[in-house]
Amino acid sequence: MLADEINRAPAKVQSALLEAMGEHQVSVGRESFTLPPLFLVMATQNPIEQEGTYPLPEAQLDRFLMHVTIDYPVIEAERDILHLVRDEAANKLAEPPKQVAQENLFEARQEILAMHMAPEVEEYIIQLIMASRQPELYGEDLASWLEYGASPRGTISLDRWHEPTPGFRGEISSARMTFKKSCLTCYATKFPIKL
Repeated sequence: MLADEINRAPAKVQSALLEAMGEHQVSVGRESFTLPPLFLVMATQNPIEQEGTYPLPEAQLDRFLMHVTIDYPVIEAERDILHLVRDEAANKLAEPPKQVAQENLFEARQEILAMHMAPEVEEYIIQLIMASRQPELYGEDLASWLEYGASPRGTISLDRWHEPTPGFRGEISSARMTFKKSCLTCYATKFPIKL
């Protein structure tokens, strides 16, 4: 599901999305409907400075695995966008991409979950989370940067985000470097920074 411009949505819409993401169900009146196991929510936001936008509640932000900031496209990407829109208007789209069977996705998910994680890497994840909750134990100025600590969902997110990362399950020094370089997208929803 794509929730476009989620920070323009009224409170009732955001509440329904929160239910879908947290409980894997939606409710209409007094009846609830379970969502399929293959359910994913992606959302876009407008810059918070724009009129009619509101910051997302912390409970909702916490349910997203990652936050990716997208800048303006480079020249070639801008040209590709222009060609894509022209082709859509002229009904000249390329062949649709090949579909993957749901069973294949579930099998891949199980293989990733079965991967071994080095105890040192597990400890590193836990220490990052604990540093967000008790920053004064990790550095004098760290507390001044954090609004509040990460929830247990933050631990799970850091673990899940890095399971398929190449090299992450291997040697600890390369795993830490890979972790540091790639987990910034996960941090944005787990470690709110004071501005």
